[in-house]
Amino acid sequence: ISEVISVGATTYADTVAEFSNSSPFLDFLAPGATQQPIGRDKGILSSVPGNQFLRFQGTSMSAPHVAGAFAALKSAAPEATPAEMIEALRQSGLAVLDKRNGRSNPRIRVDKAIEALQKIIAARAAKSKPEAKPEPKAKSGVGSIDGIRIENGEAPIGEEGRIEW
Repeated sequence: ISEVISVGATTYADTVAEFSNSSPFLDFLAPGATQQPIGRDKGILSSVPGNQFLRFQGTSMSAPHVAGAFAALKSAAPEATPAEMIEALRQSGLAVLDKRNGRSNPRIRVDKAIEALQKIIAARAAKSKPEAKPEPKAKSGVGSIDGIRIENGEAPIGEEGRIEW
């Protein structure tokens, strides 16, 4: 589905996780693994049913990071479009090389993305402001065209709703 944001996983050391997605259409990378094998104190802390927290690894840990990034961007700039938020995340992401195939993708950095988004919005606002046109000056007084006297203002209404000349 072309409209979907695709996410891959990085380790805390900003290397692409060995199990991560990697393709030409991958949009972003986000934390999803540790470098060490998973254990009691390894992995991404996540909530689970029963009011508990456990540690996991996987792109299923990376995707919530990206969803949270979009929520933070929308909160920082409610007028932002999805395309502007994607662009901000791309511009501000840390390029991480996947050594398996030589592809680089941006690992999200929310603080930098908010800064980039604010610049994108400011540039949009500057482009969309129309130039102020000077107000036409009201003509005053009396003039004439081809010998006909012209006065500014409303003409008096006479009998039967006709304008009196």
